[in-house]
Amino acid sequence: MDNIIFKSGTVSTIKSCPSLAPLASTSKAILKVAVTTPNLQHAGKLIEGLKKLNKSDPSIEVSLAKNGDIILSTCGEVHLERCITDLENIFALVPVKRSEPIINFRETITWANPAEGNNEKLIE
Repeated sequence: MDNIIFKSGTVSTIKSCPSLAPLASTSKAILKVAVTTPNLQHAGKLIEGLKKLNKSDPSIEVSLAKNGDIILSTCGEVHLERCITDLENIFALVPVKRSEPIINFRETITWANPAEGNNEKLIE
């Protein structure tokens, strides 16, 4: 089944059973951390565990950073703790080391309000 179903699927004993649509997730992954194992020999088990976790939890995102780090994106701190626990105890069965949260900094340009910062003396 792992090769057939990616995130969701309908399993039935009735041939005419309609396919059930996957639930629309309204939550967005907001907390990103890099995950690895203390022992690099277990990296393959971690990757397989992340694949299983990705299938079982539709709200997470797993990606690969440009520098080679494996990024796990979750819906918050409690969700991250649950995912790490599941990886260590159910899916990967190896200890998991995580980084500090990854925060993307972005700059933006806004229009200046002409009423602000205009302290020039008016000439009569």
